[in-house]
Amino acid sequence: MDEIVQRAYGDTNTAADIISARRSVYLVLENWHAQQFNTWRIRTQDFFVANGRVSLPRNIDDVLTITCLNEFAEGRITETAMERVSETEYANFTTKEITGQPTSYMLRRTELPTLFVHPRGRTGRTEKIRVTFIARPDNYDPMSNGVDEIPARWLNALILNAALDLASKNPERSGMRLEILAANAGPAVMLAQTNDRQRNSFHMRIR
Repeated sequence: MDEIVQRAYGDTNTAADIISARRSVYLVLENWHAQQFNTWRIRTQDFFVANGRVSLPRNIDDVLTITCLNEFAEGRITETAMERVSETEYANFTTKEITGQPTSYMLRRTELPTLFVHPRGRTGRTEKIRVTFIARPDNYDPMSNGVDEIPARWLNALILNAALDLASKNPERSGMRLEILAANAGPAVMLAQTNDRQRNSFHMRIR
């Protein structure tokens, strides 16, 4: 936070400056999330299916892929891709209580997101699925530095863009720094995105 304030104003920071810098970090991360820049918020987690449904964490913004896990006695695990269907398509299933390995799923967006799988699971076993999802940014916390999960390749972009947001709130104090930050913040994001693309061997499409 100190560096963000220094980039924005270049003078001694106060407690109020640190709180404002934290707020700027949150706003930048929220904006990046809306534009799907921050790919490090793509996470994978395993869940057990109970009665044909799975309750998901509140911070899930959207589901990218789901696979059904098949675990064997020797420790081997295979994954079978599941197809996403709409609420209308799921409602048209006439055999929602049918048992068998889940092959499709429907995401219901409630306060606590819920997955409905079809078929509802195999008799005599507890099904486990692997969900890859986009997580929403955490709620703003003025006591948090907000950068615990930032990869090194995005850190400079975050500092510059948060400093730009902070400087724009007090242009008289920031002076020429505002213009310098405006010229460098965008290219820093583009560089981080380029590094992300070089690290990823595949691209996922959100349905």
